Amino acid sequence: MATCELSISVVCEPARWASKRSRSGAIDPHARSAPPDILLERVLSYARTHLTRPDLTPAAIAAAHGISLRGLYRLCSRSDISLEQWLIEQRLEGARRTLSAPNGRTRPIGAAAHAWGFRDASHFARRFREAYGVTPRAWQRTPEPRTRPGQPDRTGQHP
Repeated sequence: MATCELSISVVCEPARWASKRSRSGAIDPHARSAPPDILLERVLSYARTHLTRPDLTPAAIAAAHGISLRGLYRLCSRSDISLEQWLIEQRLEGARRTLSAPNGRTRPIGAAAHAWGFRDASHFARRFREAYGVTPRAWQRTPEPRTRPGQPDRTGQHP
Protein backbone atom coordinates (compact mmCIF):
# COMPACT_ATOMS: atom_id res chain seq x y z
CA MET A 1 0.00 0.00 0.00
CA ALA A 2 2.83 2.40 0.80
CA THR A 3 4.39 1.69 -2.58
CA CYS A 4 1.17 2.59 -4.35
CA GLU A 5 0.82 5.87 -2.42
CA LEU A 6 4.43 6.75 -3.09
CA SER A 7 4.11 6.08 -6.80
CA ILE A 8 0.99 8.24 -7.00
CA SER A 9 2.70 11.19 -5.30
CA VAL A 10 5.80 10.82 -7.46
CA VAL A 11 3.71 10.78 -10.63
CA CYS A 12 1.30 13.57 -9.59
CA GLU A 13 3.62 16.01 -7.86
CA PRO A 14 5.85 16.88 -10.83
CA ALA A 15 2.79 17.51 -12.97
CA ARG A 16 1.33 19.81 -10.31
CA TRP A 17 4.57 21.76 -9.96
CA ALA A 18 5.18 21.96 -13.69
CA SER A 19 1.72 23.13 -14.63
CA LYS A 20 0.27 26.60 -15.11
CA ARG A 21 -3.04 27.92 -16.25
CA SER A 22 -3.14 29.65 -19.60
CA ARG A 23 -5.37 32.61 -20.45
CA SER A 24 -8.16 30.19 -21.25
CA GLY A 25 -7.71 28.43 -17.89
CA ALA A 26 -6.22 25.30 -19.46
CA ILE A 27 -3.20 23.79 -17.77
CA ASP A 28 0.12 24.09 -19.61
CA PRO A 29 2.33 21.25 -18.35
CA HIS A 30 5.42 22.80 -19.98
CA ALA A 31 5.29 26.21 -18.27
CA ARG A 32 7.95 25.58 -15.66
CA SER A 33 10.13 23.54 -17.94
CA ALA A 34 10.27 26.25 -20.61
CA PRO A 35 13.69 27.82 -21.17
CA PRO A 36 14.02 31.17 -19.38
CA ASP A 37 13.94 33.23 -22.58
CA ILE A 38 10.71 31.54 -23.70
CA LEU A 39 9.16 31.93 -20.26
CA LEU A 40 10.13 35.62 -20.17
CA GLU A 41 8.51 36.15 -23.57
CA ARG A 42 5.34 34.45 -22.30
CA VAL A 43 5.37 36.63 -19.18
CA LEU A 44 5.80 39.86 -21.16
CA SER A 45 3.19 38.82 -23.72
CA TYR A 46 0.74 38.07 -20.92
CA ALA A 47 1.48 41.43 -19.30
CA ARG A 48 1.00 43.30 -22.61
CA THR A 49 -2.35 41.59 -23.09
CA HIS A 50 -3.52 42.57 -19.59
CA LEU A 51 -1.95 46.05 -19.23
CA THR A 52 -5.30 47.78 -18.89
CA ARG A 53 -6.26 45.75 -15.83
CA PRO A 54 -5.55 47.64 -12.59
CA ASP A 55 -5.09 44.29 -10.80
CA LEU A 56 -2.17 43.32 -13.07
CA THR A 57 0.64 43.07 -10.56
CA PRO A 58 3.87 41.09 -10.47
CA ALA A 59 2.18 38.68 -8.06
CA ALA A 60 -0.72 38.16 -10.47
CA ILE A 61 1.69 37.61 -13.36
CA ALA A 62 3.69 35.08 -11.36
CA ALA A 63 0.54 33.23 -10.33
CA ALA A 64 -0.71 33.13 -13.93
CA HIS A 65 2.53 31.42 -14.95
CA GLY A 66 2.81 29.04 -12.02
CA ILE A 67 6.04 30.54 -10.72
CA SER A 68 6.92 32.27 -7.50
CA LEU A 69 7.15 36.02 -7.27
CA ARG A 70 10.82 35.68 -6.46
CA GLY A 71 11.31 33.46 -9.52
CA LEU A 72 9.55 36.05 -11.67
CA TYR A 73 11.82 38.83 -10.44
CA ARG A 74 14.88 36.62 -11.00
CA LEU A 75 13.70 35.80 -14.53
CA CYS A 76 13.26 39.49 -15.36
CA SER A 77 16.51 40.60 -13.76
CA ARG A 78 18.47 38.17 -15.94
CA SER A 79 17.35 40.30 -18.90
CA ASP A 80 17.90 43.59 -17.03
CA ILE A 81 14.16 44.23 -16.78
CA SER A 82 12.63 45.89 -13.75
CA LEU A 83 9.13 44.46 -14.04
CA GLU A 84 7.34 47.25 -12.16
CA GLN A 85 9.07 49.93 -14.24
CA TRP A 86 8.38 48.01 -17.44
CA LEU A 87 4.67 47.81 -16.56
CA ILE A 88 4.52 51.53 -15.80
CA GLU A 89 6.37 52.43 -19.02
CA GLN A 90 4.05 50.27 -21.12
CA ARG A 91 0.97 51.74 -19.46
CA LEU A 92 2.25 55.29 -19.87
CA GLU A 93 2.90 54.68 -23.55
CA GLY A 94 -0.63 53.34 -23.99
CA ALA A 95 -2.11 56.32 -22.19
CA ARG A 96 0.03 58.69 -24.28
CA ARG A 97 -1.34 57.12 -27.47
CA THR A 98 -4.88 57.39 -26.10
CA LEU A 99 -4.44 61.07 -25.27
CA SER A 100 -2.94 61.72 -28.74
CA ALA A 101 -5.77 60.06 -30.61
CA PRO A 102 -8.50 62.31 -32.01
CA ASN A 103 -11.14 60.94 -29.64
CA GLY A 104 -8.67 61.05 -26.74
CA ARG A 105 -8.19 64.80 -27.01
CA THR A 106 -11.52 65.38 -25.26
CA ARG A 107 -11.31 62.45 -22.87
CA PRO A 108 -10.80 63.24 -19.17
CA ILE A 109 -7.20 62.60 -18.07
CA GLY A 110 -8.35 60.44 -15.16
CA ALA A 111 -10.43 58.27 -17.50
CA ALA A 112 -7.45 57.72 -19.81
CA ALA A 113 -5.26 56.87 -16.82
CA HIS A 114 -7.81 54.44 -15.43
CA ALA A 115 -8.30 52.83 -18.86
CA TRP A 116 -4.59 51.94 -18.84
CA GLY A 117 -4.55 50.42 -15.36
CA PHE A 118 -3.58 53.42 -13.22
CA ARG A 119 -5.66 53.62 -10.07
CA ASP A 120 -4.60 57.12 -9.06
CA ALA A 121 -4.80 60.01 -11.54
CA SER A 122 -2.30 62.17 -9.64
CA HIS A 123 0.25 59.33 -9.61
CA PHE A 124 -0.36 58.90 -13.34
CA ALA A 125 0.10 62.64 -14.01
CA ARG A 126 3.34 62.71 -12.02
CA ARG A 127 4.77 59.66 -13.80
CA PHE A 128 3.63 60.99 -17.18
CA ARG A 129 5.40 64.31 -16.60
CA GLU A 130 8.58 62.49 -15.52
CA ALA A 131 8.50 60.30 -18.64
CA TYR A 132 7.52 62.86 -21.29
CA GLY A 133 8.48 66.24 -19.83
CA VAL A 134 4.93 67.65 -20.03
CA THR A 135 1.70 67.11 -18.17
CA PRO A 136 -0.92 64.79 -19.67
CA ARG A 137 -3.20 67.82 -20.19
CA ALA A 138 -0.48 69.70 -22.10
CA TRP A 139 0.19 66.60 -24.21
CA GLN A 140 -3.50 66.23 -24.93
CA ARG A 141 -3.84 69.87 -25.99
CA THR A 142 -0.82 69.92 -28.30
CA PRO A 143 -2.12 70.52 -31.85
CA GLU A 144 0.16 67.95 -33.49
CA PRO A 145 0.66 64.72 -31.61
CA ARG A 146 4.24 64.53 -30.42
CA THR A 147 6.34 61.47 -29.94
CA ARG A 148 8.61 60.33 -27.20
CA PRO A 149 12.10 61.86 -27.59
CA GLY A 150 14.13 59.83 -30.08
CA GLN A 151 11.13 57.99 -31.53
CA PRO A 152 9.82 58.60 -35.04
CA ASP A 153 6.58 60.51 -35.43
CA ARG A 154 3.55 59.17 -37.30
CA THR A 155 5.23 59.84 -40.66
CA GLY A 156 8.34 57.90 -39.64
CA GLN A 157 10.50 61.02 -39.27
CA HIS A 158 12.80 61.34 -36.29
CA PRO A 159 12.56 64.63 -34.35
